[in-house]
Amino acid sequence: MAKIDKDLVGALNKAKTKQMHFALVEKKAGSEGTLIVYKDPVPQAKITEAQDALGGGKIYKGRCFTDPATGELIFETDTDPPSVATLKAVIRRDAGQSSLKLNSRKGKPKVTIDDVMNVVTDRENKVKKRLDDITRGDAFKRSLSLGGIVADTLKKQEENIKKSIERQDFKKAEKELDDLKKLAENPTDAM
Repeated sequence: MAKIDKDLVGALNKAKTKQMHFALVEKKAGSEGTLIVYKDPVPQAKITEAQDALGGGKIYKGRCFTDPATGELIFETDTDPPSVATLKAVIRRDAGQSSLKLNSRKGKPKVTIDDVMNVVTDRENKVKKRLDDITRGDAFKRSLSLGGIVADTLKKQEENIKKSIERQDFKKAEKELDDLKKLAENPTDAM
């Protein structure tokens, strides 16, 4: 009988109440591999050590936790998940746990601050381009050349749009752009 890995047993027990991190080095799908479970992300040195001991293998890294709805121990990755059969075989062999309910899945992609900033930047660029298109257009130039209240209203509206863009209130800026375009096309509405 194989020697029970007490560290693995303890880490799997902790995963019943809190999220843990795991790395699985899979030598042969469905049966052969090494599972490492840590409180923090698994150190690369441990993964390399396991891979060397197995003579290579595919590496899976992610989080493991117990799903309160199903009671299953979930092994979740950001890429393709490991085989449930391999996880069961390794846990049975190394932790002596054969009745553990478990599953593996690809997690939902994490939204990063860079993703959010890219969306903001894209929307900001579109609003700025639309403002530029309107203010460089013939209708705007023609209405601006009328002077007086029409020119003052157009300039004030353009400044308000720029302020909305600075505040990143793009919804308001888009509405103001609609109003600016209508005003440029129908300057008599300003009188």
